[in-house]
Amino acid sequence: MGKETERIYTFTDKELERLVQISARESIKAYISETEKIESNCHKREMSDLLQRYREIKATLRNTEGISSENDKKRPENERLIARIEKASDLFRIECERIGTPESARRFKVMQGLFLSDRAYSTPEIAEKYMVTTKCIYKDLSLIYERMAFYFARV
Repeated sequence: MGKETERIYTFTDKELERLVQISARESIKAYISETEKIESNCHKREMSDLLQRYREIKATLRNTEGISSENDKKRPENERLIARIEKASDLFRIECERIGTPESARRFKVMQGLFLSDRAYSTPEIAEKYMVTTKCIYKDLSLIYERMAFYFARV
């Protein structure tokens, strides 16, 4: 094994300035990319929470007996939330239909079965119904959350 030697480079002011510019630009790109990734994950988590609460929120809107003043105050907000989720869901359905693959059709049905239908199905039940693994369903869910977050933010 040879002994490593330290190399010394000499730069002109112009070369050094260019190097600093390139470094700064690449650092900013990396920062923006990381920030977008974190933000995307945050939106996906929020969408996951909203979809999982969809039935519960919708049930509170249907239940008019014994409405508390707190629920009464939240009612307009919940109605808007449900309308936005349903509009985003419609846009996602249209996207899935336009793609036209069996996988895209399954993704919309997975979302319906897990979140939107009257009866809540479990992930294993959905996987069995569509003859795929639960791992496949979890991959679908990741994409569902991403696309639904995209549409939800725009409606």
